[in-house]
Amino acid sequence: MSEEIKKEEIPNVKKEENLKKAKKIKRRTLFVLIVLAIFILGSAIIYRADYLETLEIGEEYAKTFMQNVKYKLDIGIVNFIFVFTAVCITNGLIKKGLKKFFEEEKKEMPKLPNKSLALAIALITSIVVSNLFLQKVILFLNAGEFGIVDPFYNMDVGFYMFRAPLIGQLLYYGVTLLIILTIYTVIYYIITFNKYFDGINGQTLRNNTFIKQLLFNAMLIIILISGIIFFNMQNLVTGPFLTLDDRTDTTLIGAGAADEIKLWGYRIFAVVLMLAVYIAIKAFKKNNTKKVMKSLAIVPIYLVGLFVVLVSHNLLFVKSSELDKQKEYIAKNIEFTKTAYDLKIEETELTSTGTITDKEAEENEQVIVNIPIITGEITKNNLLQTQTSTGYYTYNSTKIFLNNGKLTYIAARELDNTHKGEEYTHGYGAVVTSATETDEAGNIKYVSRDFENKMIKEPRIYYGLENKRGNSCSKWQRGI
Repeated sequence: MSEEIKKEEIPNVKKEENLKKAKKIKRRTLFVLIVLAIFILGSAIIYRADYLETLEIGEEYAKTFMQNVKYKLDIGIVNFIFVFTAVCITNGLIKKGLKKFFEEEKKEMPKLPNKSLALAIALITSIVVSNLFLQKVILFLNAGEFGIVDPFYNMDVGFYMFRAPLIGQLLYYGVTLLIILTIYTVIYYIITFNKYFDGINGQTLRNNTFIKQLLFNAMLIIILISGIIFFNMQNLVTGPFLTLDDRTDTTLIGAGAADEIKLWGYRIFAVVLMLAVYIAIKAFKKNNTKKVMKSLAIVPIYLVGLFVVLVSHNLLFVKSSELDKQKEYIAKNIEFTKTAYDLKIEETELTSTGTITDKEAEENEQVIVNIPIITGEITKNNLLQTQTSTGYYTYNSTKIFLNNGKLTYIAARELDNTHKGEEYTHGYGAVVTSATETDEAGNIKYVSRDFENKMIKEPRIYYGLENKRGNSCSKWQRGI
């Protein structure tokens, strides 16, 4: 009789288990459907809002908007496939590691979430990534070359403007994604342990796929960080290499005399970092803690040594006669600045022979008339004293430029901060003064100070109140 009862109970138990599995499948299916619904609804609302905003700006921009949407979709699809695959692989490794614990405890391994989690994570990251990468992908896909090669890396300038931003962001994204996947792995294990086990054998955990997975992720993160260090060395050509001891602390941009050692020092450091971590991981697997500590100690020791070398080289070799040591790099800076701003200036070196003769003055007339005798600061102060009587406008900066072959200063007529919201809503026009001549009384000579100036294509200034950076002058200088 008891055997018959047991036989009847077995199908009932299986039936209950099947019902539980069915409920879990339904919950996961519902979860996936909710995530998809939120994603589709949110995307539709954002798309509609952005499209209407674009139409308000101008219907001619609708085509550009649709092109950007296409780029976003392409980025999102590629990222979705990549992240979905990465999470599924991670989940597969997690399940492989957990299976050993269930076997040790002689428990049946439940059906743990996999694709539903991968789908949700992939969708969320795709939304974020498609927006973050949009501008850099557009630059990369529409890259061009300038035909100008930087002397430090022998690479076209177009690489730094169009391709480098995306490559750098991809490296940082790879590190971030690996860190997130590592944290996700740890959380997955912790939740599973707390739900299905009372305790975990330490030795089993150490020999488990869990630790191997974490170590593998750590090695990949270090490889990508080394790649970032290696790649970021290209920033040497866009960083400062010399600050002049003048009134404005002028900074020269580009690679300098000390950067060759810095370049190879950090490149070697990237390799040292990878080797140190690799040796440390191998030693950890063999329970050799002493070797782990020694391997990791190589990194700070190398950094201290590199710091000492860089400082010593800079103080003993570069700073001792800095302008002479940086002469070659200063010349390159001047050359590239001229090219960038299309400054076609003929340089004439004058040899001092005492008093200038009439013949020398006649031969170098253009040089003499373009020697500035008035500084930008003097010009700005004079304008503040003589051209602000109405109280509505002010002058925050001056820019020097060539006007009909003569050096002049331009100063934007900007709206004074104390009169915002009153009669005038924006600044208007500019004052142009000579940098090489004065009037009969010795004051600055005005080339133009009228509100209607034909040299300025767009006189209205919508840069905000009292623009301290002088961007309005820079833009005018290009438009004159």
